[in-house]
Amino acid sequence: MGRCFVLSAFVAVAIGFAHGAERHANGIIARILDNAAKIRAAAPDAVPMAFWDFDGTIIKGDISEGLEEGGEKRFKGLVERTIEAGLCPVYPKEDGWRRYSQGDYPRMREIGRWLAWPYNAQIYAGVAEDELHAFCEKECDKVYREWYFASSLRMMRALEEAGVENYIVSASPELFVRAAAKTLGLPQWRFRGIRVEIVGGRVTTRVVHPVPYAEGKVENVRDIVLARKGGVAVAAFGNSYSTDGAFLRYVATQPSLPGGAKGTAVMINGGKVVPGYTEHFITVDQDEVAGPPGAMDVEYVAHQGEEALAPNHSKAAYRLAVEHGLDYMKLDVRETKDGHVVLQHDATLRQTMGWDARIDSLTLAEIRERGRCRTSTVYTNETIVTLPEALEIARGMKKGVWIDFKHFKPAFAEKVFSLLDAAGYPDDRIMVATFTKPALEWVQANRPNVRRVAHTSIKLVPGGFVANDGSGGRVHGTELELADALDAHGKALGLHGFNMPAPTFRGAKGYDTSPFLIAELKRRGYWISIWFVYNSRAGQHFRMAGADAFVTNCKANTFPDAAR
Repeated sequence: MGRCFVLSAFVAVAIGFAHGAERHANGIIARILDNAAKIRAAAPDAVPMAFWDFDGTIIKGDISEGLEEGGEKRFKGLVERTIEAGLCPVYPKEDGWRRYSQGDYPRMREIGRWLAWPYNAQIYAGVAEDELHAFCEKECDKVYREWYFASSLRMMRALEEAGVENYIVSASPELFVRAAAKTLGLPQWRFRGIRVEIVGGRVTTRVVHPVPYAEGKVENVRDIVLARKGGVAVAAFGNSYSTDGAFLRYVATQPSLPGGAKGTAVMINGGKVVPGYTEHFITVDQDEVAGPPGAMDVEYVAHQGEEALAPNHSKAAYRLAVEHGLDYMKLDVRETKDGHVVLQHDATLRQTMGWDARIDSLTLAEIRERGRCRTSTVYTNETIVTLPEALEIARGMKKGVWIDFKHFKPAFAEKVFSLLDAAGYPDDRIMVATFTKPALEWVQANRPNVRRVAHTSIKLVPGGFVANDGSGGRVHGTELELADALDAHGKALGLHGFNMPAPTFRGAKGYDTSPFLIAELKRRGYWISIWFVYNSRAGQHFRMAGADAFVTNCKANTFPDAAR
């Protein structure tokens, strides 16, 4: 019945999450997860595995040698940084980098990479492994994480969150690449680089074979797969035909994977295609990097304001959403008996004021005379808020407002938009996000430049999935069929995106939107928000799965404690 994805025990890291990565990431994620699902269906105990080169594939540049662009050095590599820090016995601080970079290393490169690259590990002979690792780990956190490719992070995190284990196989020293483990949120044992023996806690010059370079990477991949019970290599990523081509081709051409699955090989920024590889690889170009921690975080939609901190639908909750830097204010619009547009989720005042009366049966004055929000002992004088009052507060939101029609008639929609116009809100500061299909159709016809988002409900039923996707309750047997139905619905309504469910993360039952479905819908060009993200567990999961936005009752609660 469709796909079942396992939530991995993935360590949360406070890094820039790559929700804005180049679009090719989504199609690649969907393809790999589709093959992983075939493998699991045929072999339930199988463990799908993805293998990554590091330099030029995960990081823009080289962790050993650094990065230069346009004649300007963007960052120094770990060889230079360790020499400067006095951690390299072969090269002293004063003149060591010049001797290495202008003498010894270039001469070795002329002889061959097979000689030069192991040398980068051997020059630390005699240094305490722990001391070197601690230094390199700090450099990864301080410098290199900002240069990780956004699309590579996006793909890696979505795969990991869906139960595909990521492994790094690099021709840089293992002491270097293993130091990136924390910033990538992966355990150190999944990193394989050029290794030297460690004796008594200190580095030696004795190289451990096979060296992960060219065909040696194939041998390392085979060893790792064989050592992992149930392991199946389902994907490989690299950036060089000479150093990565062999292991990418090996993964792509494996015969007889369970369930008829196929391995996926992705060549990133590989340049001109080398004959013999064309039919095996997906070739992509990418340049966007993660940037500083938090630089690429998701967008935040305040659900009825910061309602975990103040009464929902209150001025206090809306002001807190502005103060806390959320992007959009979600405004649930209804109409009073005397024609005022007010904000309230339910048709009655029972939930917010303990008053079992319908909003459309009372005037605004009657509600305000009697009704006070009862959900807070701090904010005791809050009452119902009109749309113009909320729009005045929401001027401070980063991106604008979400309008959710809880009650819809064409005349009411005209009134709502006349108030938006009177408040000076341009179309690009407005989204209409609602379950109400007639409202989406009205906006499509009358305000086509306003972005439209469909609130989506998905139910698990015998044989598959049922959604409010315009298909009349048809059962979709797989998530791919569900994506097709949502896509058809989106095209018919000209949707900007979908607001997708995540009930189990808040203690309810139902279907949680999977990384596969997120990737598949994003591949087709849709913006994806998640309702609701109320805690750090949900925040971690859906950031890594690639969601664009969270509908939340408290932005701070969506982060791990360390990131607040």
